[in-house]
Amino acid sequence: MSQKQEEFFKPVGEAAEELSNEKLDNNNNNATTTTTTKDTNNVDTNNDIGLKKTGAEDAMGHPVQEIESLCMNCHENGTTRLLLTSIPYFREVVIMSFECPHCGFKNSEIQPASTIQELGSKYQLKVEQKEDFNRQVIKSETATCKFVELDIEIPPKRGVLTTVEGLLTEMIDDLSADQEERLKVDKNLHDQIEAVINKVKSYIQCEPNTLPLTFILDDPAGNSWIEYKPGEPQHKWSHREYARSDEQNVLVGILTRDQLEQRRQEKLKALSNRGRNTSEAAKVETTVHGFLSDSTDIENFNNEVQTFTASCPSCGSSCDTHMKPVDIPHFKEVIIMSTVCDHCGYKSNEVKTGGAIPEKGRRITLYCDDPSDLSRDILKSETCLLKVPELHLDIQEGTLGGRFTTLEGLLKQVYDELESRVFTQTSDSMDEATKANWLKFFDDLKEALAGKRKFTVIMEDPLAGSYIQNVYAPDEDPNMKIEDYERTPEQNEDLGLTQMKLPTQSQIGYALQKTIQNFSQLYSNVQAKEDKDCNDKSLYMTSFKFEPIRFEDVVEYKDWNELNTNNINSIFKEYNFPYFKECPLWKLLIVPKITTLILAVDHVLSDGIGTIKFWQYFIENLGPQMDNINNPVLYHPDSLTEPIKEYVHPYDLWPISKLWNLKRLIIPYLIKYFPNLATGSNSQLLQFNQYQFPDNLLNMKLSKPFNYQIKNSNIHHILNIPYSKLKSILDDCKKNQVSLTSYIAAVFAIVLNSNINNENANTNNGSIFKIDIPMNTRSVCQNMLNIDPSVLEIGNFVAGLEIKINRAELTNVWCVAQFIQSNILTFTKTNIDDTIQQVKLLDVIQIKDFLLQKLHNQGPGGTFEITNLGLQDFAHHNNGFIVEDLIFDEPQGISDIFTGSIATTKKGGMNICISIPETIDYQLSNFYEEVNNYFDMF
Repeated sequence: MSQKQEEFFKPVGEAAEELSNEKLDNNNNNATTTTTTKDTNNVDTNNDIGLKKTGAEDAMGHPVQEIESLCMNCHENGTTRLLLTSIPYFREVVIMSFECPHCGFKNSEIQPASTIQELGSKYQLKVEQKEDFNRQVIKSETATCKFVELDIEIPPKRGVLTTVEGLLTEMIDDLSADQEERLKVDKNLHDQIEAVINKVKSYIQCEPNTLPLTFILDDPAGNSWIEYKPGEPQHKWSHREYARSDEQNVLVGILTRDQLEQRRQEKLKALSNRGRNTSEAAKVETTVHGFLSDSTDIENFNNEVQTFTASCPSCGSSCDTHMKPVDIPHFKEVIIMSTVCDHCGYKSNEVKTGGAIPEKGRRITLYCDDPSDLSRDILKSETCLLKVPELHLDIQEGTLGGRFTTLEGLLKQVYDELESRVFTQTSDSMDEATKANWLKFFDDLKEALAGKRKFTVIMEDPLAGSYIQNVYAPDEDPNMKIEDYERTPEQNEDLGLTQMKLPTQSQIGYALQKTIQNFSQLYSNVQAKEDKDCNDKSLYMTSFKFEPIRFEDVVEYKDWNELNTNNINSIFKEYNFPYFKECPLWKLLIVPKITTLILAVDHVLSDGIGTIKFWQYFIENLGPQMDNINNPVLYHPDSLTEPIKEYVHPYDLWPISKLWNLKRLIIPYLIKYFPNLATGSNSQLLQFNQYQFPDNLLNMKLSKPFNYQIKNSNIHHILNIPYSKLKSILDDCKKNQVSLTSYIAAVFAIVLNSNINNENANTNNGSIFKIDIPMNTRSVCQNMLNIDPSVLEIGNFVAGLEIKINRAELTNVWCVAQFIQSNILTFTKTNIDDTIQQVKLLDVIQIKDFLLQKLHNQGPGGTFEITNLGLQDFAHHNNGFIVEDLIFDEPQGISDIFTGSIATTKKGGMNICISIPETIDYQLSNFYEEVNNYFDMF
């Protein structure tokens, strides 16, 4: 049943292009050919694929051809007509129209005749009047259309040549198709869709208070287009190119999903082998991280072109990126970068400026009255807008990218790119007025390049990262004016600076006032009371009765440039909240330089879910101002309108079985008289032989039963997942059906196991790796909180789920993550009751004895406690703050009695804080770097 390849139809675009090329070749050779036919349909004898000439042509002489093809509606043969033509200001395309004479089915679409572009394209059009709905639009099969004010997005589907109105009309037709049936089945759904249809129609008809409408066309293949009208205002039409992500390369067909996964698996395999093969480790170290070898002279770094390996933004293959710092006199240092891919031929070069974001933008105006001005150096950043009023030239932000050249070179590049786009096989389709405008524009630009015309260059950069050479430096240039200006709200929004704006002290005070009023734990402290069952004293929470909470009691500003390991260590070591007093057990730390808010709270008061609820309520209330910032009292006992209720933990609402009541009576005595039974040991469990708990970990003498303060001396490290990579990681987690917590737990387990194999790690020969996950703070606790939503959850001390993995199985990260995930799901379905009741043992187990049990534990082993890890983005926030950083608890399993969480902007990505005992921190020297390698793959 085999068929020869040539018996199949070629792709229609390829067939049309071949016939068009054949005609062009014949015309170029001035050959007169006689067409013979097989039948009356005038089929070209030189064409064996069934294409016929119709005799029709477009304005540039491209023939309209037709071919018999299958109707997908009735499965009879219909006719497809094809035209290979060129769109003005764009590129060549194949326009196809199908009609079936049997059933009347019609269809039309458009396919790009050119290759996938090196960069993706994003067009934006402001529809401000009725005529704008008639703009031509080419939407390829990979493009997404978005109408912002309508909150409507059209996903990628077949390519079309249409107008803006045509896109909306087609959408209305699709939505209206089944409305009669919807009315019979679901009237509510029918009414909702009808409301959308009417809203779209009101925009098309330009009814009052509808326009402007923002239309965005985003095509990762770069083959879509929105018609441009010469001379229109710069805000109306914009075009930006961007590098595709790996997922977009899969979408456009450059990579297959299997190829992408294979590349990632190869990187994972290389990383997994680092601890086993020193030569492979050195190879990965060179290719993944550094571009400076041990022999590089650091002092000559600025004088050399550095080369390092990166991924091609077009095809994803490894390629070389060259980089060189250049110091611009009287300005700043910039970095010139170029990338060349030998695999697909992609090339790019750009200039990056560094430094902090300035408070104001900068406008540079240069009057060029001499031909020598054309030789001035000029740096145009990606965010710079360039204008030449005399030439009617506006170069929008993002156009041409970052460039470090001369003024002549920049204008020459503008001339070449515009001239090639406007007058390459497109001028015949222009109306005479438009063509005359373009010709005058290019003549004026030529005169300016020849030094025959005086003109003014205006550069506006909201980030003040652009520059024009001052030839009179260090004196002032008489022809140059430099002025700083305030950015507009729109510019701040486009640059992401609105999200990074720190709330004022008055706004923070108002949000805290509202938050404290709704969470009694924030104005509570630990007290002790007699416990007859244990013949000792127990701890409980009680609200303040006398002392107020002032702004300065709980808010502290920190002067940090970044959130690094030292800062995290200082938080854990400095903040030691005292019990048995009417003083808050928490602080809100504010770091203005990095737009970050940190909640430091005693673990007895709150843990992960509690801090998430705190941030959710705090963020909801950001915006309004305090009534009296000069006397900032956040809480006063006299302000309570209702009597103080003694706090009831949500777990106390959980029913307890007779068996667990019996355990509640027996276990305290077992811990007191037989502590070894409580700690347990496992000879197979991996342990650090020389590990000892730090002497100052317990900040108390065990003979003093009421001094329950604890100070953590662990070393805390920060690992960062950039926000740009977080979505890819979450997408892969979804594809592999694992949570982010399970994935990161697997990464940590594999990397830690690799480091333990290192000769520097002094460990035993244990074959079991253990992971503890405190499941009692998950879904059931959320249900308990819903019963009494005014409370914060008190911190837990008992790990609900213990997972043990054979070290020989710690190879593939996704397999390990799926193993962890399956354990979590099984535990969640079967062990929740026992977990909650196990936690209720804390009602009778003294914290002192509990800590004694922890102190006599056999050691941390390979344990990591995965706690409260995730990205929380609350849809109703108004300042762009999100909870990004939740503390990754100690590997040794000893509770801090202190927790922390961080709210920052989306610019920072997600930070993971890892706490390691300082006595074994040096043994894990490569741990943090190798974990980052796993995140860098995305």
